[in-house]
Amino acid sequence: MPTLTENISRNNNLKTKKAMERLTAEQLLSLKYGDKVYFRRGSYIDGYRYVGRMPSSENYLIFSMGETLKHLYISEKDNTFRGDWFGGEFDEKFIIQLRIKELEKELEELKKEIE
Repeated sequence: MPTLTENISRNNNLKTKKAMERLTAEQLLSLKYGDKVYFRRGSYIDGYRYVGRMPSSENYLIFSMGETLKHLYISEKDNTFRGDWFGGEFDEKFIIQLRIKELEKELEELKKEIE
């Protein structure tokens, strides 16, 4: 459990808004208890709190969204992981722009197939 000093420090850090960004394996592995991250599945995005690691491996991270738990494994060999994980202040425009870029890429691929 975080100490009172750690909680005060974390609250001060939360007051400074950080732009939303895609997280790397290193950033995910350095999360602290209670840090908020976002997991994207298609056009849906869910907010989770980091709650700890699996006892069996330091590379299994556990996240909570109320009663829903989610785990994430980060490969020890090459630091890869599944899914799109984001940190920072939630920014709907960032997510929309990301989706637009993906749709534009899909559209270009479809155009190439037609030609």
